[in-house]
Amino acid sequence: MINKSAKNVSLVFLSIILCALHIQAQSHFKLYKSEGHFYFNGQMNETRVDSILLETGCRYIMCNESFFNEICKTAAFEPDSVEFTHAKSYRKDYAVQNVHRGRIRLGDFYYEGKIIVLKNFKHLLLPIHLLRHENKNEMQEPLICLNFEKLTMDFVSSDKVNLNDKNTFRIVELLPRPVIEASIEIKDEKRTIGEMTARLNFDLGSANYISLFGRHPKVANWIRNTKFWIKTTYHLNGKKAGKGIFATKCSVGELSLKDIPINILNWSVKDMDGLIGPSFFGNRDVYLNTSKGLIYY
Repeated sequence: MINKSAKNVSLVFLSIILCALHIQAQSHFKLYKSEGHFYFNGQMNETRVDSILLETGCRYIMCNESFFNEICKTAAFEPDSVEFTHAKSYRKDYAVQNVHRGRIRLGDFYYEGKIIVLKNFKHLLLPIHLLRHENKNEMQEPLICLNFEKLTMDFVSSDKVNLNDKNTFRIVELLPRPVIEASIEIKDEKRTIGEMTARLNFDLGSANYISLFGRHPKVANWIRNTKFWIKTTYHLNGKKAGKGIFATKCSVGELSLKDIPINILNWSVKDMDGLIGPSFFGNRDVYLNTSKGLIYY
């Protein structure tokens, strides 16, 4: 007969095991937002990690030495290298301490590639567009579902979602960042209308609705020839957004918003015309299927 003490110990161990299994197979994550970026807490390999930064603007996991030392206890990594000595995040430069290659699991997903260890870096940056799933069944291929209004991220099976009534953006370039190509139409306060086909980075770190690269010749010529009214723009909360166009209407593909600032950045990025940020999707569920190169909304 099992005594009461032994039974309680068994229940405690069972609870721990079930909890670990639940975390490992976790498919729902609550996001939180800080300084225009999205974070969540989760389990990476056997390590509990707080403040994982969602990113679509780079191609590698970037972390501090403390995190890497922790995951080394439960996984094997090989030394590697990168072509740069510093990486920029939060508009700061961080020195590259060392580089490794390996696999890191997040629930049923995994990232396999380089892990860049940065000196004095306080975050763990995860390029979610490079997550892959263990499941090879295309009929049940998981999607990453983001809702920027509800602040949630879910890994859902494609056969559980009706995608027939969704519009799509095709991802024309995945590395180092997901780029969509779509028609963009802007009408300013003087009712000037301009339209062009633009290549936009789907940027989770962009606090603006749409940002255009003003030093890119294609964008600069379009703005000049269209004769948009360039002025100081403000967000709906009254905060200054910078120089740009106040759009009484802006459409990207089938998405359309009214009365928003369009930032014009003093940037020039090869083969890219600008950024589309999470705010442009409003309260919609946004599904990423990077293996098929599609964003559903």
